[in-house]
Amino acid sequence: LLADMPNPSTRNLLTAFLPLLGVYLLCILPFASAPCERDECDYIESSVQLAAGGAYTAGSSGVLWRGPGYPLVLVPFAWLHLPWAAAKLLNAAFVFAGVLYLYRALRLYVPHRPALLASYAFGLYPPNFRQLPFLLTESLAVFLVCGIIYHFCSFSRNPGRRRHYFVASLFLAYLALTKIFFGYVLLVALLLSLFALCFRAGAARVSATICLLALLMCSPYLVLTYSMTGRPFYWGSSGGLSLYWMSTPYAGEYGSWHSIRAAQTNPELARHRVFFQGLEGLDEFTRDDVLRARAMENIRTHPFKYVENVFANMGRLLFSYPFSYTPQKLSTYFYLLPNMFLVVLLVLGIVPAVQRRQAVPREIIALMAFC
Repeated sequence: LLADMPNPSTRNLLTAFLPLLGVYLLCILPFASAPCERDECDYIESSVQLAAGGAYTAGSSGVLWRGPGYPLVLVPFAWLHLPWAAAKLLNAAFVFAGVLYLYRALRLYVPHRPALLASYAFGLYPPNFRQLPFLLTESLAVFLVCGIIYHFCSFSRNPGRRRHYFVASLFLAYLALTKIFFGYVLLVALLLSLFALCFRAGAARVSATICLLALLMCSPYLVLTYSMTGRPFYWGSSGGLSLYWMSTPYAGEYGSWHSIRAAQTNPELARHRVFFQGLEGLDEFTRDDVLRARAMENIRTHPFKYVENVFANMGRLLFSYPFSYTPQKLSTYFYLLPNMFLVVLLVLGIVPAVQRRQAVPREIIALMAFC
């Protein structure tokens, strides 16, 4: 589209990627008026509470089951009483903006044409389309991650432009508030950056300061969770259940997640029923503590099974396989086919990266460590 424009203007760049926005809208509009599913209903309920000036709760699953990032995005729609179908159109804008951010990040290192092709490949990446018609966090997360990549790399290459430093921290903080497990990733990234500072400055110093500022931006939420639970650095009450299923010691189970209701009603999960019946009547924070304690006990007594479940989890992230007690389905190809190429290219790229490791920018190594 812009083969003869080595440095396209913003207007020409938007024109070049505009077909992607049209494709996203076509994916959303047929499903825009569909009734909300459970997670969507929880996000809507949370945003309505916030718009009315009430305290934040994460919906039917619990007060702190999810972070407040996505409900805050939906607050204007609740406050203005706009149809929720209009809020779904934001997903198209988020992914579209993420593609633009990725292009700008690639242009820091490669010419226009390969940056354009790679950005289009990402824009047409099939898993991006899966959550477009739903009020879920994935599209927002795509935008935030791509924005973090661009602003972090821009500041690393030009430290004088401090706005990139601030925006990267802001995006990283909002990512943690949207998907709360990134709060723990933030802490580990900060510790790794501080450790790397003992050997080399540069990107490690930049990443350490960005992670530290992001944690400071998240501190009001952490103060809130501490006031509600008495637990420091508590991001949410959903981690215990996730870790419990990841640590399942039973043969034929691969660590895939199940709801508490499924554990109590699904005949295939009968081995877990007695334990989950013992959780009835507990508040969500005590229940989370009990689930975490049982998960750690499972990991200590069955470490090799836990490692097996971790590898199965990597398989689900990349290839949507294997799931416990789930029949084979054609939708697995939706993830398997595109990610197969990504994994192969990643493995093949290790050799030249090691051979020419001095040529790999330090900020790219920092991003890979974050991933």
